[in-house]
Amino acid sequence: FCTDGSAGPQGFKIGIVIVTPSNHRIEKVLKLKFYATNNKTEYEGILHDLDPALTLGAEELTVYVDSLLVANHYNKTFRTTGKMVDYAALVEDKMKNFKHATITYLPQQENRHCCHAERQ
Repeated sequence: FCTDGSAGPQGFKIGIVIVTPSNHRIEKVLKLKFYATNNKTEYEGILHDLDPALTLGAEELTVYVDSLLVANHYNKTFRTTGKMVDYAALVEDKMKNFKHATITYLPQQENRHCCHAERQ
């Protein structure tokens, strides 16, 4: 799946797209009812989509994010600090429910599946 978080004048949103192996798309946009930075919205997007992926029976998962920071936190390339520590720990814990799971950085302009939350 891919996730796209947005924090701006229109509020705080996350857009999520699950693409199944048979190329079926499930899309949703959620408006957060609390203040969130762009990085928090990216983490919220991941967390909101892990349970549905498990419910759909996914055993392997690739999460595409347009946040290099979030991808590098998960891959341990960047050290997680401050308020992101709790988010990173929650994501890491939930990702353990899959046989194989990765988070990959994919710039927004290269992500053909992403719904771009800020446009919704």
